[in-house]
Amino acid sequence: MEFIQIQSFLAVAELLNFSQAAKKVFLSQPAVSHQIHSLEKELGFLLFERSHKKVELTPAGKTLYRELALYGEQFEKTVSQTRLASRGEIGRVRVGFISTAAVDIVPNLIHRFSESHPHVELELCNGLTASLIRQLERQQIDVAFFRTPYASSGLLQHIVIHNEPFNVFLPANHKLCSKTTVSLHDLDKEVLVSYARNNAPGYHDFLNTNLRASGAEPANVHFANDMYTLISMVSAGVGVAIAPASLDRYGLADVQARPIRDDIAPSQIAIAFHAQLTHPAARAFIDLALSEATVRLDARHDAAALAE
Repeated sequence: MEFIQIQSFLAVAELLNFSQAAKKVFLSQPAVSHQIHSLEKELGFLLFERSHKKVELTPAGKTLYRELALYGEQFEKTVSQTRLASRGEIGRVRVGFISTAAVDIVPNLIHRFSESHPHVELELCNGLTASLIRQLERQQIDVAFFRTPYASSGLLQHIVIHNEPFNVFLPANHKLCSKTTVSLHDLDKEVLVSYARNNAPGYHDFLNTNLRASGAEPANVHFANDMYTLISMVSAGVGVAIAPASLDRYGLADVQARPIRDDIAPSQIAIAFHAQLTHPAARAFIDLALSEATVRLDARHDAAALAE
């Protein structure tokens, strides 16, 4: 029994008219009649009583219609759901992000995506950069937001969507608070609070490279596992920190932020995903993130990243 036979049978059984049934299933009337004859021959009994005046279901036909009608409804529902899934209108997107991306970037995108894709479930996961990279590589999450540069096995692609400058964060009573801007060399012999390398090796190495280039050598370094802990340690007077300017939004007491005079690259937040990602809803989420990007996107790079 083939689906086209079932489809033709259900249409005729519902309408009791071969011409109308043919229109419903987008076949010619002879084609529908052929499907019914083939089905009856396969089953070994008649499904319809036919006359010049009317078409009626046989007792066997009524029984088959009652059973197959449920199948037909379920099949149509399945096709409809599959069509929606193929367009990214239903499904689930697993989104990972670092804590500093949760200040405004991720919440804004979640709000916008929920409005445009109300039937897509969003599963949110806050984590450290190294952990998010591992989850992306294992395809345990679909997309992630973290800062570049980052260390990866080459399985991931990313697109930068936001730039912001680095600031120096100081305890409120620190001598450098008297300056309106701070150079990296000003941090020579200072106690530095930094991010642990195993959690964000790219960020850690980037800062060390710039400090060495400026001739600054910290007197000591204390490590934090996340940015909130880092800025809290500054508030407690443990040391000074170089961190993205948006950390000032945490609004902790006893912390002062100063712009950096040195010409260093900005901090970049990227949306990253597995190179083999094909999930339609996740691709729709990426498209929205790109439309909301605060940096000028390289069209060639981005198109290539999304196409591969």
